[in-house]
Amino acid sequence: MNFDTQVMIDTIWVVIRAVPRAFGIAAVVLVIGTLLGAVFAQLKMKPVPVITPLVRLFVSYMRGVPLIVHLFVMMYSLPQASSSLLAIFGVTVQHMIFRV
Repeated sequence: MNFDTQVMIDTIWVVIRAVPRAFGIAAVVLVIGTLLGAVFAQLKMKPVPVITPLVRLFVSYMRGVPLIVHLFVMMYSLPQASSSLLAIFGVTVQHMIFRV
């Protein structure tokens, strides 16, 4: 196995071109997470009879379940569930190209 510098140079440019998109996604997630956190905090501080217990249940669930479980659920269950739901409305979805 030989080290090919041309492959490394080609690959680094692909990675560098993807950096702005990754930062954009991170910024969007940061803003959405901050807004949701602020809304949930307000709902916990000023109780609303029906919504406050649901918020407490959600926060307890998110704190209690490890992050890796959420990642596995999103990776394996969510695509199948969303394609099944969209099929009801007549929309077909191509499954992930990269399978693990």
